[in-house]
Amino acid sequence: MFSVCRNYIVKKEHIVIAGIVAAALFAGACARVGSPPGGPKDTTPPKVLASTPANHSVHFTGNTIEIRFDEFVELDNVQKKLIVSPPLPKRPDIRMKGKTLVIKLNNPLLDNTTYTLNFGDAIRDINEGNILENYAFVFSTGPALDSLQIHGLLEDAFTLHPPEEAFVLLYDHLGDSVPLLEKPLYVSKADEDGNFSLQNLKADTFRLVALVDGNLNYMYDPGQDMVGFLDSLIYVEPTPSFSPTHDTTTTDSLRVLPGPRFLLRLFTEEMEQQYLKNSSRPRKEMILLIFNLPALHPEITPLTADVPASWYIPEKSVTGDTLGLWLTDTSLIHLDRFDLAVNYLVTDSLGNPSRITDTITLRLKTPKKGKKSSRKTEKAQSLLQIISSASQGRQELNQPLLLESSAPAGETDTSGILFFRLEDTLYVRQPYLFRKDSFFLRRYIVTCPWKENTKYKLVLLPGAFTDIYGNTIDTTEIDFQTRRMEDYGNFKLNLLNIHGQTLVQLWDASEQSRIRQQIVHTDTSVYFGYLDPGKYIIKTVSDKNQNKKWDPGMFLEKIQPEPVAYFAKVVNIKANWDVEETWEVKYDFAPRLKERKRKRR
Repeated sequence: MFSVCRNYIVKKEHIVIAGIVAAALFAGACARVGSPPGGPKDTTPPKVLASTPANHSVHFTGNTIEIRFDEFVELDNVQKKLIVSPPLPKRPDIRMKGKTLVIKLNNPLLDNTTYTLNFGDAIRDINEGNILENYAFVFSTGPALDSLQIHGLLEDAFTLHPPEEAFVLLYDHLGDSVPLLEKPLYVSKADEDGNFSLQNLKADTFRLVALVDGNLNYMYDPGQDMVGFLDSLIYVEPTPSFSPTHDTTTTDSLRVLPGPRFLLRLFTEEMEQQYLKNSSRPRKEMILLIFNLPALHPEITPLTADVPASWYIPEKSVTGDTLGLWLTDTSLIHLDRFDLAVNYLVTDSLGNPSRITDTITLRLKTPKKGKKSSRKTEKAQSLLQIISSASQGRQELNQPLLLESSAPAGETDTSGILFFRLEDTLYVRQPYLFRKDSFFLRRYIVTCPWKENTKYKLVLLPGAFTDIYGNTIDTTEIDFQTRRMEDYGNFKLNLLNIHGQTLVQLWDASEQSRIRQQIVHTDTSVYFGYLDPGKYIIKTVSDKNQNKKWDPGMFLEKIQPEPVAYFAKVVNIKANWDVEETWEVKYDFAPRLKERKRKRR
């Protein structure tokens, strides 16, 4: 009995010890789950082992599709990334069951129709996130699969960048307004470089449209969605050299697809309705009206008795959407409350003009106590200011000196405007030309033959400038210096293949600021001098309506956006260097600027 107990105790100790050792080994094993240290990383995307029914099946009659993978996968935003063509009224239900992807269609299917479910980059393995790119499941409810295809390129019409989240739509109903009223028969999504492909199409005539579809309803909302379209219908038909082959895991590469190739350039229509955006009275002599679009023939009427006909002087902004009213009647200037009727032209959704009237009330803010005298001094000193580069002490050699008054001018006495140039150690009188800007109400231009790297002095004497309210300038001296010629670089561009009015635009490298614009009509050379060192981009606009700016298209009127082309290289300007290039301008499938191409994420 004792021996039995003793044997049991010994065995129990052995078991305990063995358990501790096993636990330690198990813990060590747990710490080494995955690839051994230094081993190769898994870069292989998931593979499809089988599906029910098989991919590219015909006579499909079911409602459920199951696709089995060789490993566990996860779905990344699949409801947004899955593109079903033709579109279904209801989104399919999609879930993972182990290593199997289960798709429940939830929709009655059309007879004799080929359907494509393209998952884009929504399928990836769980461990490493390797993406199964452009996996498509194709089936037909009829006896054969449609196998025709088209492909092409989408671009933003003005920047030629690939538009983000853009869809390509095909309609077999051919009316001009169909994209506004119906969902397409076929739909696909362009990749991040703008390439698109529509596959498994039937032979037929179609209308081809591209959309950046903000609400994902596959319908065009004018003024909200970006749109691109072809000028004519397209007919998709088999070609003798095309023999379709199918891959059960991925779609063919867009770069080797047969079939027609199209270019669509997307734009946003100028459909926004005109309205008065804001109104204010920043000072007692002035009223500011801000519209959302350039104001078309506004009529302003004070709701006050006995107002003279010329009760204000108008001042429009460069863009035309802001209108300043400089009051000329003393009784109006001293009103604490000002009521106005603003009547302006608008157009309805069909382009028919009409006029509407807004009534606004403006109140004058009372200045804070103790600010009256200082405001008067500040007004006298700021009555006329330099707004060109000389305001920072450095005057550009290729630009005039610009002055801007704080109110419209009443009188200007040029004898009180003295201009000097420093020679050796003495300031000598500098001949100059003083004139009012014909476009800007309160701007004045001083021009003279600048000498490089030279100091200048502008002296404004009392009485030299008096505004319409009787305010006159105090004695003001402004010192500045011109830049050196060697600070600049110069660029000459020889243009070929120019037909009709063309805008040649020089932009900074970020394309946020347009530096210069020249207008040409035939093959010629343009010269951009006095450029700061840096990188620049050149683009041309075929200005078909000759209004000296780029215009987007109009969908229902079948007007395409004005063509834009980019010079294929970034122009690098260095100080004291001259650069010359030659460019044969082409607008169809022009090569993209390499430095501007969006990098893959």
